[in-house]
Amino acid sequence: MELDLTADIIQEEDINNFCNVDWDEFRKELSVQLANLLQPTPIDNQKQLEHSCESLTKAIQCVIVTQVPVMNITLKSKRWWTKELTQLRCQ
Repeated sequence: MELDLTADIIQEEDINNFCNVDWDEFRKELSVQLANLLQPTPIDNQKQLEHSCESLTKAIQCVIVTQVPVMNITLKSKRWWTKELTQLRCQ
């Protein structure tokens, strides 16, 4: 029997940190982006549905890019660590 005990090396990556979002600002920006979309109309066919979904998705992604902070995940990152744990540690 042979065991392969090599560990995979995780690459560093940038991810959106949704834990540190100012949700009031996020909602305001999302309202602005949604107001820029066309007025809602009944959807009669697949093409209209796809266009509406694409427009909504682009609006949400634009707000995520502008309002959600990015954090760099490294080999030593603790993804489970939260702001509440930092406050408890200080106490």
